[in-house]
Amino acid sequence: MLTFIFWNVNQKPLANLAGELARSVKADFVILAEPGFGFVEINNALNTDTADYKFHKIRPQRLMFFSKFEGLHKSIFESDYYSILHHRLPGRPNFLLVIAHLTSKLYSSEASQILECQRIAQRVREAERHLKHRRTILLGDLNSNPFEPGLVGANALHGVMSRRIAEKLYRRIKGEDFPFFYNPMWNHFGDENGVPGTYFYSRAEHVNYYWNIFDQALIRPDLLQFLPKRPVEIVEKIDSKSLLTENGRPDQVSGSDHLPIRLSLEM
Repeated sequence: MLTFIFWNVNQKPLANLAGELARSVKADFVILAEPGFGFVEINNALNTDTADYKFHKIRPQRLMFFSKFEGLHKSIFESDYYSILHHRLPGRPNFLLVIAHLTSKLYSSEASQILECQRIAQRVREAERHLKHRRTILLGDLNSNPFEPGLVGANALHGVMSRRIAEKLYRRIKGEDFPFFYNPMWNHFGDENGVPGTYFYSRAEHVNYYWNIFDQALIRPDLLQFLPKRPVEIVEKIDSKSLLTENGRPDQVSGSDHLPIRLSLEM
């Protein structure tokens, strides 16, 4: 089993809480966005009893990346907003891990967000062609919901809500094949699976979703065989500490305005 944690901590001093989260779920990979602490502080929080977690320097300053594996990944491409890393772990298939923190809706138009997702998708496809496999995981704060054009567009990230559709591998449009991502985050909208999103925002406008799922994990069909029935969890509490207020929203006082997500693969 491989376990991934992603959490946008909103520049809050949450190193100890992030360390507790990683240890409580036995995370193999820990990705933090907008860290409000330095490398030494989170390194100490992650490695209170043992030196399991290693820090990996990546280009995006908006992201901090730790894993239990040292010297087993190679950077394929990096920008200020995302990194594409190729992992070779003993006894497991090689895979690409794309970690991202894309620009906020506060500072970027919808058109810009769509074009940004198209650019990432192009870079991922180039890396997959170079490595001759499509075992790719994309994890991060995409600042778009799963239903928005940058996430569902064929020439963008092309994430679909159904495994059965994803198993078809690609969609052909006007003679060109566009590979799918499977996006299990669709399952987390509404009240049936716990908290109905990762980020809550209310505004006095005619269209207001209240709950958004900006923090996402997308998986290429080539990795579907390794996914458990419920591969992603929106984390509501760490040990006995709730990350929600009494009205069920992210507790921004003692936590972040985003909730963490956990991805598990049986590989």
